[in-house]
Amino acid sequence: MHDASGDPSEFTSRVTIARLAQAGVVPTSTNAVLCEFQQHWNRGADNERFARLYTTVAPNYGAVIESFVRAQQAAKEEQAVEA
Repeated sequence: MHDASGDPSEFTSRVTIARLAQAGVVPTSTNAVLCEFQQHWNRGADNERFARLYTTVAPNYGAVIESFVRAQQAAKEEQAVEA
């Protein structure tokens, strides 16, 4: 975790966040900020750009996207075989 403290230790990060919150700052996450900007997935061409941003700040999200894409491909292939 890296934050305004500039220190990778969890203790220092927690102390920094507590001090910032005490000063009136509302702690949030990068993901929460991205969600606020994006609002929904009904954005056409912007979806791909948002997906790249999500995978940059949350690499595990890339696995979710890959799983979804593969499931969609498998469903299409199954429909083609049934037809």
